[in-house]
Amino acid sequence: MKRQMKTPKILKIIKSENFTIDLAFRNGEVKRVDFTKILKEATEENPLYQLRDSEVFDSCIVNESGIITWEKAAVKVEIPGLPESVTTVEMDPETLYEIGEESPLNQALQFGSEIREIRLFKKMTLAQLSTLCGISESELSRVENNKNIELDTLRRIYQFGFDMELVISGKDRKTNHTSRNYRKSKARILKILNNRIT
Repeated sequence: MKRQMKTPKILKIIKSENFTIDLAFRNGEVKRVDFTKILKEATEENPLYQLRDSEVFDSCIVNESGIITWEKAAVKVEIPGLPESVTTVEMDPETLYEIGEESPLNQALQFGSEIREIRLFKKMTLAQLSTLCGISESELSRVENNKNIELDTLRRIYQFGFDMELVISGKDRKTNHTSRNYRKSKARILKILNNRIT
């Protein structure tokens, strides 16, 4: 039975500026959501109308459920038989994921082209890589196209498929790439690749 991909939760807000938000989703994608058109079309009755105020818009956070919410925007909730209550304005991840476009910030998080490059360098087919790491060919194809990449999937591809260590560093990329440790790691990876081919 084919596993259906569910809409990923939002992990964090990477950047919020000029009514545009870059959101990191749990699948590794970063989507840019431009609210200018949405807010322009929102009427006064629409809770999103409050977000036209830049101070209110900039109060957005991601709650523990992975939903974006605006702390300074309130909406009344009326349920028959219950007292009226007030909550914050929020948008569900599915809507944001659908209306969002690929963010330029996403480029740093894309592993797909590197995985394809290593696979081809090692003269492996998708079927061979699938067998080694226990991931279906269709999922590997999605990974190579930077679609819905989970961290555990990446780990399995590098560790079981390529016999390589996956290291994700929080250091600045320029500093990291010029460091002695980076050069050593790159040399070690190339050595592993060469050993696997011969």
